Amino acid sequence: MSCTSSRRLHLRHIELSNIVHQELTLQCGLSNGPPMLCCKYEPQHSLEHNYKLYYGVYLLTFRTVHNNSPDTVMLDKTTKHHAH
Repeated sequence: MSCTSSRRLHLRHIELSNIVHQELTLQCGLSNGPPMLCCKYEPQHSLEHNYKLYYGVYLLTFRTVHNNSPDTVMLDKTTKHHAH
């Protein structure tokens, strides 16, 4: 894969992560405003209400985890279930 292709793939990945993050904020009542264009949307690193939504943060674990930086982590505070 060329450097240009890799860069485009990475940018597309970020764009899709932003779309998913924005949709989760709207669906879970974490956002008050109207949806924005994905190219203008800047996810906040941490949002909280009945859910905790983290974006672009490292997870601290008790065991070694090689990929401990998922794009989005969502915690349901009412049931204590984790979805990522």
